[in-house]
Amino acid sequence: MKGAIAVALFFTLTHSPLARVLDDFDDNKVTGWEKFDFGSGNGFLKEEDGQFTVGMYQPPGQPFFVAATYEPETFTIEDGVTLEFQIDLIGANQIEAYAAVGFIPTDIPVSQLSGYSIVKDQTDVVLAKGLNKFFYDITDGEWTEKPDNITLSISMTGKGENVLITTKILDIDNNNVVLFEQTSTDTPGADDFQTGEDDPPAPFMGKPGNFVVLLYHRDLTGTLPASKITLDNARVFQHESDTLDDFNDGEVTDWEKFDFGSGNGILKEEEGKLNIGMHQAPGQAFFVAATYGAKTFTIEDGTTIEFSVDLIGANQPDSFAVLSFIPKDNPVSTLTGYSMAKDINDILLAKGLGKYFYDKTEGDWIEREENIRLVLSMTGTGNSVEVTTRVLDLENNQVVLFEETVIDTVGVDNFETGDADDPPASFIGKPGNFVLLLYHNDTNGSLPASSVTLDNAHVSVFGSASENQPPIITAVSPAIASMFLPASTKITFGVNDDQGIEPDGISVTLNGTIYTSGNGLTVGGTATAREMSLGGLTAGVNYHAVITVTDVDGKTDTRNLYFDTFSRDNLVIESEDYNFVGWDDYGEFIDDPKVVPEFDEGGETNWDEGSYIGNYGALGVDFFDTNASGIGGPTRRYRPEDGVSTVAALDLPRPKFEEAGGANKGVVDFGVCEIAEGEWLNYTRTFKAGHYEVYLRQAIFDIDSTLCTLERVTSAANEEEQTTEVLGSFLGRESGVEFRNTPLTDGLGLHPVVVSLSGKSTLRLTQHSTDPNGAYWYQNYLLFRPVADPGKLRPLVTGGAPLPGSSVGAAGAGLSVTVMDRQTKLDVSSVKVAINGEELGAEVSTEDGISTISLALNPLPPSGESVQVQLSYGDQDGVRQVLNWSFHMVYSALSAEGAGLPGSGSDPGFDVRLVQAPLELDLNSSIARAEAQLAEGSDIEAVVDSTAVAEVINYSQDVDGSSGNFPSDTLFPGINPDENHDNMAMEALTHLELSAGIHQFGVVADDSFKVESGGQVIGIHDGGSSTTVFEIVVSKAGVYPFRMVWEETGGSAHLEWYSIDLDTGTKVLINDPNTADSIKAYRTMAAPPPLTVQSASAVTGPYAADDAAVIDTAAGTAVIPLSGNARFYRLSSASALKISSIQVGNGKVTLKYE
Repeated sequence: MKGAIAVALFFTLTHSPLARVLDDFDDNKVTGWEKFDFGSGNGFLKEEDGQFTVGMYQPPGQPFFVAATYEPETFTIEDGVTLEFQIDLIGANQIEAYAAVGFIPTDIPVSQLSGYSIVKDQTDVVLAKGLNKFFYDITDGEWTEKPDNITLSISMTGKGENVLITTKILDIDNNNVVLFEQTSTDTPGADDFQTGEDDPPAPFMGKPGNFVVLLYHRDLTGTLPASKITLDNARVFQHESDTLDDFNDGEVTDWEKFDFGSGNGILKEEEGKLNIGMHQAPGQAFFVAATYGAKTFTIEDGTTIEFSVDLIGANQPDSFAVLSFIPKDNPVSTLTGYSMAKDINDILLAKGLGKYFYDKTEGDWIEREENIRLVLSMTGTGNSVEVTTRVLDLENNQVVLFEETVIDTVGVDNFETGDADDPPASFIGKPGNFVLLLYHNDTNGSLPASSVTLDNAHVSVFGSASENQPPIITAVSPAIASMFLPASTKITFGVNDDQGIEPDGISVTLNGTIYTSGNGLTVGGTATAREMSLGGLTAGVNYHAVITVTDVDGKTDTRNLYFDTFSRDNLVIESEDYNFVGWDDYGEFIDDPKVVPEFDEGGETNWDEGSYIGNYGALGVDFFDTNASGIGGPTRRYRPEDGVSTVAALDLPRPKFEEAGGANKGVVDFGVCEIAEGEWLNYTRTFKAGHYEVYLRQAIFDIDSTLCTLERVTSAANEEEQTTEVLGSFLGRESGVEFRNTPLTDGLGLHPVVVSLSGKSTLRLTQHSTDPNGAYWYQNYLLFRPVADPGKLRPLVTGGAPLPGSSVGAAGAGLSVTVMDRQTKLDVSSVKVAINGEELGAEVSTEDGISTISLALNPLPPSGESVQVQLSYGDQDGVRQVLNWSFHMVYSALSAEGAGLPGSGSDPGFDVRLVQAPLELDLNSSIARAEAQLAEGSDIEAVVDSTAVAEVINYSQDVDGSSGNFPSDTLFPGINPDENHDNMAMEALTHLELSAGIHQFGVVADDSFKVESGGQVIGIHDGGSSTTVFEIVVSKAGVYPFRMVWEETGGSAHLEWYSIDLDTGTKVLINDPNTADSIKAYRTMAAPPPLTVQSASAVTGPYAADDAAVIDTAAGTAVIPLSGNARFYRLSSASALKISSIQVGNGKVTLKYE
């Protein structure tokens, strides 16, 4: 795709003639907009009276969102280019109905809200990078007086690897006066979010993305009516200020809906507006996203991409409208990107679900969720993205009601709330989509269905764009995460590209087999609009398809598709249908449970003798859960008396639930969440004798990996203290909010495991991982697929570390694998372990049929190296099994350059300097601010500039404090705790005497800290309080220089620095005088002896310094005049050196060393 983009950088605050209207919603047809409402069918998009309404049919009873993605076109944030989206917010039907407009990359499902989104209600303006990832949430400003007839604008500019994001609110009623404007920067590192964590931190540079408008239904009490917002004039400024969709044709086209496959989401164009909503109240938090799939946008260095959408209105206060940029390679379900979310009371800038740069609740935009414009602006700056969100008052000349700017850097940025900025890189260079989203913020299951009405999905690109834009994969079928498909199903998709795609540039990789036009992939359509299909599926298979498209210039687009062709006759055990207490005993079960509505006619839990609903289990017999029993509430809907969390799974609709009446009859597909390590559920069933592959259907959001084991209960299932044997493991990987089938495998996830079952059997699902957020890991069901007899069950790997594909620090550099005897026993003498092709001796210990294979990695592999492992073993029959996998080493190693010799330290302690700014200064919490405050000649005013000598680092702002691990804290030097203990920055300089080997340190800090040695950062947490553990590898014993930087902005303040014994875990303060083996710290260090050349007439000496030698340390050479017929030379230095070459000529000897 060729195109030129104007180099000039500008921001249009009015309806510029250069603006291209995506949709003015005047044709009363929703076209180009793809609705997302979690598949619930409850969301709707409607065009009526020249406006676009995003809303929901029924109150969902919980947070919910409906998104509308404009699909005919995509946009890419690139260096030097500004992309601006605008939409007019005509109004919202209630305070908690947020309207959002955003940029969501095409390869990220809109459900994730990952992108850049400006979100607006009557009281909040939010700039989001993803769900719960807010750069800011502003609640104070002129725009709070303007809830309707405003324009939401989000402008994103690529600057280097950063994205500069500017949001505006324009007053439509007052000549588009700017009521609010704010600019943020999203860098490749983790930026400081007001709400949530910048994770992953990379800006969405270079990623094609869509224009998305969204209604977020923020119902925290479950009492709100259905939300809706009314929007108009979806506009885009790119080159000539393109509008993705003005919603005036009355048809939703080019927008792909995401609603978790539930069918509950609605996208509808009506009266010139886009409505995102939901058909039914989902009874929990829920969102509907609309991804504009026709065009993507890439955030590049020096480029600004700005999305905007007009939020016409939302139907209730907790209906968040979200505007997002979501990279194409991130499923929209994860909301990983930059998203601005807005309801009446909040403005959020998120980098992903639960990762907020900020969450603002004060400003002029308060109670404004109608007739405003959400603006999300992303500018690439180096490897960072500067993200600016604005809320503009469409009723007052687009006056800026809110503006906030944050920077998403390559490092871990400070999020105001939510998860950590991990991975921290910005989304720079990643093609992404414009995504509109409705988030239904129902925290107690009581809110009605949400909806938002949007208009004028708009994007602007300022700066120079690359000549070629990537191709776009569209209209992919079957739907992601589809299950129980017939084998006759075909994979179909479209490919759009202005230059045209040759057939050999399109492929589908299906479970590892590549299909092209030469071996089964059917090519149709035209070169610029291909229509593709692939058949030949097999029944009973769990599929992973990868669609790859490459244009003539090498630009690519990729889609991952997961689905299965399992039979509906396969046995399915619902995760929530664990054993219960019956009339006579524990451990009761139902072989073929009924599917019944959640509530009876009286509104109570619908206990039915043939169903598990309402039954309670016995703790320690039927289940074990860390939550208390009997608390009920919105997360205990299916089994309210138990501690197990049971909520609507938000999986795709299954036939048995639809046939029982579906959502219209109150039939809910429940799942289990709030999962914690050590919990377990027992399932007793009567199995038909046979052999089975087993799959766990689960969704894993924002968690790298999870581990569960399937076990057979070998004792009575109605008694306590049951015994079990491990059958296999479920190793799950992050999937976003889409459900996938995780197969039962060995403990390393390398080979599938077949289980043999017959008659009444009790199985146990045991959790070995914890969902740190409580609601990001859902388990829906276990499926048992009959297979052929696998033969004799031979020894099975039941666990191991490091896992395949994992990253391992120096302290964890070893191999440990457990092997369990089954029908045959492990032959211990047959065990072989090879590391990187070299066979090494491993230790094997056996107890009660469980063998542990252990191997220490010595020497330590270099950091960054991929370590290849091959484990092979045989059994008593001589049958061998071979397992191959790899992992990566990641650790920090100290350079010996500049280190002193052991014993060269003197003057024990730390040189400490603390500076403090006036309390009234509004300083940000970051290491960068601390460095600026500590810098010589700093322009930050200092009311305290104090130095001190510290014996240990164990500080608090409180007299006699005891924060962290160690008591007897010392007051930070120079401060008056009765006056001001905020706005502090401190550095501590010292030299640590370290032995060769691995050292592990810990820092407890409130707020940020950094530890470095020789300019190398070895430990950091940028923003907020933390307990951080990090390690270093020391190759040579010596005395090493260290520097610690710490800062505190507000609230509590404390700091500890300690070492951790790798064998015992014991924590000891650095330089603790009361602990003999503490790591010693010194304020000064004797300089290491200089490099000298010594010579002798005989190899045995004696050697003496050769004063005539000329040493060039930069070149690594020593030049000595020739002397005598034979001479022997050696180098003397504090560090080990090697003479690599000797040259003789022109009357001199030249030694080259390294």
